[in-house]
Amino acid sequence: NVVREGTDATVVAIGKMVSEAEKAAAALSEEGIEVEIIDPRTLLPFDMDTVIQSAKKTNRIVIVHEAVKNGGIGAEISAQIQEQAFDYLDAPVTRVAAPFAPVPFSPALEQSYVPNAESIAKGVRAAGQGVMQGGTDFKGGDNEFEILKEMARQSGRPLSVSVAQHHRVTEGWKN
Repeated sequence: NVVREGTDATVVAIGKMVSEAEKAAAALSEEGIEVEIIDPRTLLPFDMDTVIQSAKKTNRIVIVHEAVKNGGIGAEISAQIQEQAFDYLDAPVTRVAAPFAPVPFSPALEQSYVPNAESIAKGVRAAGQGVMQGGTDFKGGDNEFEILKEMARQSGRPLSVSVAQHHRVTEGWKN
């Protein structure tokens, strides 16, 4: 289901992220970036034909979902796009998703954890520049690591070794 027609980038938004993608598209339109939004409605069966047709038109794909980026449904959709529409892409498929971390209990941290219109717009801009967003970070900076550090600080417990090893640990960081 094509929710919004566009020419500069395609956003494949899943579930609640459709409304956030619409907000991002409205903001990006003011910058002269026209975003096509696809709501697949179902993941199985998945309408890959609509996504491929849109990739032919916009040459850039951004996948948005609330699940974690690593191993999430966006990774599978991205793999299928790479297999079936690679020749039409001018930039790597960009994924905007939650970080590979426990979902925070704090409402303030949860707002930073779940993708929003701002992070979607940032992902579209990154796709437009033909660059990949850094590491596993869903917002293109060190926000994921900052969220994990804040979660550890609030709980009074150190980050688990497995989570800490997964993330880029900056110099000078201490438990």
